[in-house]
Amino acid sequence: MPGLATAGADVAHGPDARLVGGPKPQVVTFHDLFNAKGNGWGTASFQALKRDRYVRAAAEADRILCVSEATAREVSAHLNVARERIVVTPLGVDGRFRPVAPDVGAPTLARLGVRPPYLLFVGLAQPRKNLETIATVFGRIAARRDDVSLVLAGEDGYPEGRLDAILKETGATERVVRTGYVDPADLPPLYSAAGCLLFPSRDEGFGLPVIEAMACACPVVASNAGALLEVVGPGGLTAPPDATDDLEEMVTRMLEDDDARRAEIERGRRHAAQFTWERTARVTLDAYRAAIAG
Repeated sequence: MPGLATAGADVAHGPDARLVGGPKPQVVTFHDLFNAKGNGWGTASFQALKRDRYVRAAAEADRILCVSEATAREVSAHLNVARERIVVTPLGVDGRFRPVAPDVGAPTLARLGVRPPYLLFVGLAQPRKNLETIATVFGRIAARRDDVSLVLAGEDGYPEGRLDAILKETGATERVVRTGYVDPADLPPLYSAAGCLLFPSRDEGFGLPVIEAMACACPVVASNAGALLEVVGPGGLTAPPDATDDLEEMVTRMLEDDDARRAEIERGRRHAAQFTWERTARVTLDAYRAAIAG
């Protein structure tokens, strides 16, 4: 992109692990390394293309930004990057993510076909997100409570028919609401009214929904895989992705123990307050200056 040089840029930043050309120095951001680890979550040809791009970006960039310490460790280990070239730039939470009063959020929930109490998942439903565990946990709770539903807010990214089969195992498909893609403006009411966010992902480079949920006073029950243990921190409850007994117990506590729920909400809101885009911008700017200085 020679236009970058003629525009007088001092640094070029590729925000998706991609060298963008133009002037030196070059900065790239790695959000995750899923497709360089051979984990089977993409076709072999797709993963090979991604890995080639990652290897080149890691080799040629002057500074590498990673959205979590977990991603930084993986970039260093898998792409042979010296740790001093890596800067951790955690993501932030937009100011729109704050608690929404029930009467204010009710029209949004009605439009989406959602009624409390419900467990919530937000994101693209795909194998890495571990909807199998979500279905197991919800199915057990639904078997003893006839008032709880499961809301999946996001598109279906499983192979055709697979998500339907997973949800059928709950024995309560009539209480599963699949909203499809949700406009970001509708997420705060959806988070605010949820019994909890259930996010047992098998791997995450960051996991932004857990911080968004905390900012909206929604308790978080998540896995401890990838960056989630780091990002959830003291603001939520975590267990291994396949620890269905532990995850069920945590979800049940958030639904049925008011004192425990209030304590988790308060811890979550304090924790989420640390994740601001101003902080992200400040650390990123410092990385630009370091790259320019050499």
